[in-house]
This record gives sequence, structure tokens and C-alpha cells, in this order.
Amino acid sequence: MLDPFCGSGTSLVEARLAGLDAGGIDLNPFAVLLARAKTTDYDLSTLLRQARQLRQFVNDLVRRGVEVPSPSFYNMDYWFKPEVQRDLALLRYGIERVIEPEERDFFWVAFAAAVREGSNTRRGEYKLHRMPEPALHAHSPKSLLLFGSGLNVICVDYKSSFGSENPTPAPKYMNAMCEQASPCQPIVWIS
Repeated sequence: MLDPFCGSGTSLVEARLAGLDAGGIDLNPFAVLLARAKTTDYDLSTLLRQARQLRQFVNDLVRRGVEVPSPSFYNMDYWFKPEVQRDLALLRYGIERVIEPEERDFFWVAFAAAVREGSNTRRGEYKLHRMPEPALHAHSPKSLLLFGSGLNVICVDYKSSFGSENPTPAPKYMNAMCEQASPCQPIVWIS
């Protein structure tokens, strides 16, 4: 089965559950990340072991007061409170150093959810709008907890979808790579 607009990969998951070979294409790199993470063969015990290692690594950094550089972008302080910036930087640093490359996509999905929930954006909207001042004042996200609970949900969803056995080989993904100054390049496989 080929899904030429696979989005987050639901059709690829269903194809896999039905025992079909599947492939997907999407222009959005985040959609490809989600689809890849949802359909990659993971060993749950490895994911849980790495999650514990990551938690220990980040907790140790927090305990020692280690600060890691946050990414810098325009209006960062407008969109993220300082403590959220710090926690997300620690998580990113930990994922890059502790998590094996084969499992990183799984952890990046939980990280993306923590970024969204920890941000100052209004909830329930696709467009980015900042929370009104009263809501912003009351907004006190705990990014490390958001990440941990998101990771738990993703693990449960993965286990309920695939259990310990994966029925068919993982799908392949194609991502149309585009640059601003040039037309779209040919579609490439992402493994």
C-alpha cells in the first residue's frame, strides 16, 4: 500500500496491522518523523531502559545545577517561560547524548509534545497565538513531567498496537525535500 500523503502515518500503522507492505510520502518533515516513530520496530524493554537512563541523566544535571545552552530564535522569551526553556534544553541535550540513534525518533515525538504543551500558545488551535495575560500568568508547565507522561502514553499506544511482535516489516518513508530558492528535489527514501 502506498499513501502519497501519509501525514502522521495512521494508514501505515493500519496497513502493518493488516499484514500489508506499506510506504508513505509526506512533504512535512514532522509528519514523516511521526509516521516513522509510529511504525518503526522498537524493543519496548530497550525503550524503557533508555527512558530510565535519560531520566537519571537529566535529574543528575538538574541536581548539579548544570545549564546547557538553549537554542536561540526570534521571540523565544515570548513563546516560552525561562524555566521551560531550561527544561527543554536539558531534555534535548539528554536525548542527543543518552538515547541510541535507532530509538531517538520515539523520544523526539514525546519531546515535541512537551514543547507544544510547555509553550505559551493558546490550546486547541492550530495557529500560533499566545495565551492571554491571565492564562499566561497561571500557566506553569513542568516540561520534564510533560515529557515523561507523554513518553508513557506513547509506550502504551505502541504496545497496544504491536505488542511484543511486529506483524510485518516497517514501512518505508519518502520525504519531498524542498529548498526556498529551488524547485522541489526528487522524492527520496528515508529509512
